[in-house]
Parts: sequence; structure tokens; C-alpha cells
Amino acid sequence: MKLSKQRPYNYLDYFSVYKNSSAFDTINTVDEELWFRLNSLRVKDIAQDFLYPLHPRKSLSSREKLSTKLVKFIEQAEFFYKKANESPIEVSPLLYYYGMLNLTKAYIISRKPSLLRNDLDLKHGLSDPNGTKKSYTLSKESLNIQGRGVFASYYECLMNKKIRRSGFNNISIKLLISYCVDISAEYSELFKKKRNLIHCAVYVVRNNKKKGWSMIYFDKKSLKERNISITNLIERAPSLANYKRVKSPDKKNNKSFVIFQHKEQFNAPNYKTLRSGGYEQLKNFLFCPHFVFEKNHRQNYSLPLLCSSSPSPIAHRLPESMIIYMIIFYLGSLVRYHPYVLSNLFNTKEGWILESFIRTCPKKFLRSMVCNIFDTEFIINPK
Repeated sequence: MKLSKQRPYNYLDYFSVYKNSSAFDTINTVDEELWFRLNSLRVKDIAQDFLYPLHPRKSLSSREKLSTKLVKFIEQAEFFYKKANESPIEVSPLLYYYGMLNLTKAYIISRKPSLLRNDLDLKHGLSDPNGTKKSYTLSKESLNIQGRGVFASYYECLMNKKIRRSGFNNISIKLLISYCVDISAEYSELFKKKRNLIHCAVYVVRNNKKKGWSMIYFDKKSLKERNISITNLIERAPSLANYKRVKSPDKKNNKSFVIFQHKEQFNAPNYKTLRSGGYEQLKNFLFCPHFVFEKNHRQNYSLPLLCSSSPSPIAHRLPESMIIYMIIFYLGSLVRYHPYVLSNLFNTKEGWILESFIRTCPKKFLRSMVCNIFDTEFIINPK
């Protein structure tokens, strides 16, 4: 197939799923710095500065009430996270879940406080349909998403649309695990399956006529190693329907990358409009960010792919932070109701991937949620 040349441009920037960016050095650990950022909202003036752009029509007293609730949720989240870090791995998932639950409530209260008005809104919004049985294996475990509760409100705030009222039933835990970037190598090795994620670089560009558009670069070597053809890539990443494959004037780029550019252009007279226009084109992609907390290093992403065996799994349409939340809810339910099950699972091959998930993914959820709350990409360089 003969490819069209990509549009010429004279400015290129990395895309970010967040509207702002903040880079700084610190003597703290990354997690300490993130909690410090969250706890800054305890200061009344800082809380007001944070909430005013989100709720400009609310009165000062209404925003003060919101800030009180916000801070309490953050305080509880920090307490549970720290206790989880200190606890045995057989217990920590339940504590991590309560930490995530409170962080999620803090996010919801900062965006759409009306979603947490009554008791039904405070339900988990997830359920474990598996019940008590003789044996447990990740391949046969599942979760249900309900149409109302904290999880549904989290979805609405993050995706800017409501989850369908009936929710979704029997979502495979194994499938959810396959969409977690930081344990994708373990998933591939344990289950002998190709990863449901593909690494990519994402850019927004502008030409001398001040027209902008977005571009996505896939590494050819990575695609070849995964036996993913271009046709197969497009089938497994439906969001690429708005993009066209093109060739670069740089021959080295054509040798190394498969390049897609958005079919439409938008007006971009300045950096702000370029960033917002690129965000509009790319917001339907559920990019999984790779958090590399180093100065002068921007985020890279993985794109979740549809499973070849399933036409449209719900997991493909959920951000990675929500998937981590769901898995921790499931593991927390085991700790709460069937603690012996989790202990037994740790003695199986699946225990390896569970341990890796518990030690890494709650930290990623914390990073994602802090970035979501402040709508800022934090680039932190611990000294």
C-alpha cells in the first residue's frame, strides 16, 4: 500500500493526558512528595485556590465545606496507604483498597460533589459474584460493576460520561491484570500470552499556518516481536479509526516507526490551543502512562489493545487506574471474607503475579490519582 506523506510541521511537543505540568527536584521519595502535595490542601488558602476554578459559582462557605471533606478523605487515604505499606502482603490489599477508596472520594468531591450525596452513592459500586468455593484461580475469578456507587461516580468524573445503569457483569480478573502495564511482563510469562498493551509515543504538532493535529508513533520492532500486523493493530485499537497511516520525510523514522496522523486539523494560534486541541483528539484513547519521575523526561504511554478472542471487552474501555482499583477491590474482598484463599494463592504460580501487582500497582494508582486531582503531570527528580 502506497502511503501518503505526513503533513509538514514546524513545531512538535509531547502529548500529556494532563492539562498542566510541574517538574522539580526533591530530597523526599516520590510517594512522600505526592502525599505532601495532597496535604497542602489542608491549608485553607491553598484549598480555596484549588477549588475556585473547579467550582467558581459556589460560595466561599460552600467551598470551605468541600475542602473540609476533601482533606478528611485525603487524611484517611494516607493513613490506610501507610498501614498497608507496613503490613504483611496477605493483609495489605484490604488496607490499600480503603486507601484507594478514600483517594477516589477526594477526587469525586473535588469535581462533582453531588455524586456523593446519599448512602447509595457511597456504596462500593463493585461486587464479587464468585462466592465461597473449593478452589480459586485468576482465570475463573470475576467482578461485577454496578450502575451506582463510588466506582460509577469515579468513572463519570474521569470519563466525563455515565456508566450504563445496569453496569457490567462477570469481568475477568485475568483480563483486568492483562491491562496493567507494570506487570505485563509477568502476565506474559505466567499465562504464555502476548501482552494486551503496545508501547507508543504521542505528539501534538503545528504547521506555519497555525493548524495543529496529533500523531502517534508505534515502534516497528515491537510490533514485529508481537506478530502484530498493521491491519491487526487497527482492528485491535479501534480508536485509530480517526487516524491515517503516513510516511515521514525522514527515512530513519520510516524504518523504525509506524506513524499515524489525525485526519482532522484544528486551529492552534498558541501553545494553549495546541495542547487543548490535541487533548480533544486524543481523549478517547485510554493511554496507560509510564511514570518516570526524572527531570527532563516526559511521559510515554502504552495503548490497550482489544483481545483477539473478545470483540469488545469492557476492560479495554477503562483507564488503567480504574482497572487497578477493581483488582485491589477483589483482593481486598478475599482478605476480608476468605483470608485463607489469598494465602493459598501465594503458594501457586499465580502468587508471583499477585505479589508483583500488590507491590507495584497501588503505587501507580497513587501517582495517577494525584495527577488526576491536580490535573498536572508531575515530573519529580528525587535527589
